[in-house]
Amino acid sequence: AQAAGLAALNDQDIVDRSVEQIVSERRRLVGELAGLGLTLANSHTNFVMCAIPGDDGSKANALTEFLFDEAGIVVGPVREPGLEPFVRFSLSLPEHNDLLLTNLTAFLQSVR
Repeated sequence: AQAAGLAALNDQDIVDRSVEQIVSERRRLVGELAGLGLTLANSHTNFVMCAIPGDDGSKANALTEFLFDEAGIVVGPVREPGLEPFVRFSLSLPEHNDLLLTNLTAFLQSVR
């Protein structure tokens, strides 16, 4: 497995396709999250941080529990001072990101 991973890293086409997918999914996910009215932290990585406007952190905690209970999705609440309302999503395959968006939308409809 390690040899396969090293071989993939040495194959520039594989690396380029992976980077392209991450950038594309980040752009799509950020657009969808903004469309839901969420506050977004600027990201140039393979994860996105967002918050529900006006949240003190309690909705972020409830969202974390909801996503896990309803869909088995694990997201990270951000615990650093001042960032308690934020949750962190790692980018994934389009179908996994769609599952996240579907369940996030359901959560937002239940708390608004």
